[in-house]
Amino acid sequence: MNRKNALDGMKNALWALGFAVGIWYLADQNISEDEPRRVRLKVVPPEGITVTYLDHEGRPTEQPWAMITVKAPRNILKKSGEWPDEASYALKPGVALHAPRQLEVRQFQFALPREVEIRETSPESITVLLGEERSAKLGIDLIYDEKSIPEAFRRAEGAGR
Repeated sequence: MNRKNALDGMKNALWALGFAVGIWYLADQNISEDEPRRVRLKVVPPEGITVTYLDHEGRPTEQPWAMITVKAPRNILKKSGEWPDEASYALKPGVALHAPRQLEVRQFQFALPREVEIRETSPESITVLLGEERSAKLGIDLIYDEKSIPEAFRRAEGAGR
């Protein structure tokens, strides 16, 4: 009888240990952590509108990057390498042109899983200047002398006479 009680006690202890390990694993996977990410910011204008990105002094610059800090469960963050590193901001038609415009980084569309929360952004906003797309025809007159003409062109020109 004592042996049976001892075996039953061992079974219960092992079952309790397995249950505790399972709960610990599930809880550990759902613990939220913060992770910094570098994301390129892209402004998508309506057709016929150009975008010039401006630095903090108002000078034209390249397409900007932002550092964002995201918070998510650990199991979601493990897949962060699969997330796109670009966020976009689609401008609506009829936007004001020729004046600098501030866009908050938090208003950009980040392609992140729904469980991910954006905690911080740096910078908090970017500045863009919107303009009209223009095209023009340019006339080009080629001026050259006999020495600057490549040999292949001279032969082709002679063959056409």
